[in-house]
Amino acid sequence: MIVLIDKPRNGWCHLVGDTIPNLHKFANEINIKKCWFENKRGKHQPHYDVREEHLDKAIKHGAILVSSKKIVSFLKERYLL
Repeated sequence: MIVLIDKPRNGWCHLVGDTIPNLHKFANEINIKKCWFENKRGKHQPHYDVREEHLDKAIKHGAILVSSKKIVSFLKERYLL
C-alpha cells in the first residue's frame, strides 16, 4: 500500500493512495471522515482533504510526506491511464 500526504496549505493537506480501496482503508485506520473524500467526476483525482492536525498521525501510520507537485504527478500516473 502506498499512501502520500502533502504539506499543509491553509490548514489542509491532501491524502492519496495507490488504489481507492487502500486509500479508504488507510483513512479509516487514522479516523479521517469519509465525507472528506473527493473524486469529482471526470477529474480522476481521488483524495482526502485532511486537516493539518492529522498530518503527524498519517505519517506515523505510514503515509509519506511529499510536495503538492508529487501528489499531482502520482495521481496522473495512477488514475489517468
